[in-house]
Amino acid sequence: MSFMKSFKQYITEEADPEGVLIHGNKIIVGVTHETPIRIADSQLKTKIQQHGMNHGFYYEGKPGPDIKQSDLGLHDVSDYKGGFDEVRLQQQKRSQDIKPHNLSLIFGNVNTNWGNGISDHFKSGTVFDGIHSWARSHFGDFVTPEHVSGLLKAASENTDHDFLSLAKKTPAASGKEFLGKIEKIAWPDDWATKKRTAGPEKLVDAETQERDTHLIHHMPAGVYVIGGGHLKSINKVI
Repeated sequence: MSFMKSFKQYITEEADPEGVLIHGNKIIVGVTHETPIRIADSQLKTKIQQHGMNHGFYYEGKPGPDIKQSDLGLHDVSDYKGGFDEVRLQQQKRSQDIKPHNLSLIFGNVNTNWGNGISDHFKSGTVFDGIHSWARSHFGDFVTPEHVSGLLKAASENTDHDFLSLAKKTPAASGKEFLGKIEKIAWPDDWATKKRTAGPEKLVDAETQERDTHLIHHMPAGVYVIGGGHLKSINKVI
């Protein structure tokens, strides 16, 4: 059994996150990532705290302000078992089985991630070389140029672009603009209502579904702190 309730019932206005989803042995707390978690409903707060103490807390991506000064009694990264995405990544590294949609991570939050290390892979050569360098660094040395070609061919589907050819002739210095162009196709302003048929849209949607499925069906019991925007897609795989 699962249910999603509006955070407006539980959270003070300082945080304004998106919702709480409770499913089986998991409690998923949607946050803004920019403000500490503040839970107004004392019963819900106690339920989340106790469940986390019994089974552990997990965060998404890199710890942000939501992790520190939290109303859940969590004040440091050390209070968490770790990032749940890292668990899946280690499994991918061990299996050495990645698909084009797994590599589409590089098309997400380009402006932010460019300054968080991705730019280091685009110092020389072409955009294709930069994507390959990043993929090897992120997933492992088993990633081949064929993996990157598969990603860019898939990204070109149902668009007016041949991203594979463009990547091979575009200087790496233009990598941010190249990735940003694909990101805009993947996440247009009307992404929530339009039919998503373009290659980049299908790639990121497949990655989202696989990630959500892993969280719900393969991660252990615990409390998961995650960007509130993910709650709707997670609810679809329950």
